[in-house]
Amino acid sequence: MSDKLSPLMTLVKEEFPLANDGECKCLLLALTDFAMYLSILRHCAGPKEPDIPRLLRAVEAAAAACEKELSKG
Repeated sequence: MSDKLSPLMTLVKEEFPLANDGECKCLLLALTDFAMYLSILRHCAGPKEPDIPRLLRAVEAAAAACEKELSKG
């Protein structure tokens, strides 16, 4: 692993203590992708700062509702 990524991996391991090394690498990759997507969202919002936490809560609620519907069969 690159020396530049070591501090990030340490942070991931602190935040996700139950994850093994392979899972931590996947989490770091996912977080890197997420950071890129956040950058795109902010760019598309223009001068307004988007309410990312509110958007994430709405997406999580919608996903949970879909899961519940699917589990009904």
